[in-house]
Amino acid sequence: MIMQDVNSAIATMNKLQSLGVKIAIADWGRGYSSLIYLKNFPINTLKIDRYFIHNVANYPQKSAITKALIQMAQNLNLDVVAEGVETEA
Repeated sequence: MIMQDVNSAIATMNKLQSLGVKIAIADWGRGYSSLIYLKNFPINTLKIDRYFIHNVANYPQKSAITKALIQMAQNLNLDVVAEGVETEA
């Protein structure tokens, strides 16, 4: 829905945030993920897609991407949630 009218969606999100609503982007890294959204959308939380988390300890590429996403989100002062965490690794 957001992608059909981005400007209207941003305006609505700004209004919601002014009311104290926290906004998260879920499933980051799949589908409509784009770095420009992190700059333009008024969000509070980045939820990393479970694809990057599943077996992350066994795949150096997933680990590198996940670490980079976490660092990027932290540098943007966003909270980070990793979907599908099931092990300490």
